[in-house]
Amino acid sequence: MTRRFAGVLLALGAALIAFSVVWLVTVSPGYGLLRQDYHRSETLTGTFSDWNAAAGAFVESPVTVRREWRAEGAGDGVLSLTETTSATVPGGATAFAFPDATAHLNVDRKTGAYLSGLYGGRRGHFSPPPGLKPGDSFTLWVQAVLWAVPMKYEGAESLHGVKTLAFRGEARDLPLDREPSGIIQHSADVAIELHVEPRTGNVVSRAEHVTLKVMDGKVPIRTQSVTDIRSSDEEVARLARLARGERLRGVLLGTFMPWAVLGLGALLALEGLFLLLVASWRKRAARRGA
Repeated sequence: MTRRFAGVLLALGAALIAFSVVWLVTVSPGYGLLRQDYHRSETLTGTFSDWNAAAGAFVESPVTVRREWRAEGAGDGVLSLTETTSATVPGGATAFAFPDATAHLNVDRKTGAYLSGLYGGRRGHFSPPPGLKPGDSFTLWVQAVLWAVPMKYEGAESLHGVKTLAFRGEARDLPLDREPSGIIQHSADVAIELHVEPRTGNVVSRAEHVTLKVMDGKVPIRTQSVTDIRSSDEEVARLARLARGERLRGVLLGTFMPWAVLGLGALLALEGLFLLLVASWRKRAARRGA
């Protein structure tokens, strides 16, 4: 009876060990990638100040910008996404500055970097890559100015109970497309601040400040508009909850669970092996006694 029970423990332990090893090799790496059912959204609120030539002054309007990314499919390390951008501006007077748009994107599931797709000119990352560490940097595509901006590590901060890494990117005098006359040109200054949950790459807080300038050649004539938008406190709390849940899922299923099963399997196998050795020793002792 003891030998049979020991055999069951040994077999069960070996099965659990094999299961956990297969999980660690084939499944766990997937929890370090962008999910196949990826779905995130952000809502930024703030102000848009536009130069009014008739009034000879800037006119400020509140603005709300919503961005959403939803997976269309995944395969061979590539994630296909639909990106939707929409804006709400009271009265619609400045809606031209925030046109509704939809884009179809292909990104690397490991890094979030843009790959070839149904869009043109995008470079860098559509979102912070998963697995960030203090001191890392990445390049973020900023659709508002059609440029990729280098993002540098600024430090760590806890937001609503979630440990985040802060990144900041600044760029000045980014050239925009020339107008048909070829004389007047627009350029932009941009400053981006992000707080990112490092394991998942989830953005917990975002702030964007964009200044559009009218240029004459390389000389700025005046500021055309200033956009200042950021995540509200309520939005930060919502994004923090999502990031916490996503991180917990990755830690439990990608790390803790397979290693816990591996430990349990090893314990059962050792227990079974020990019982077999005890049974064998008792059998030899009984033979000698006989």
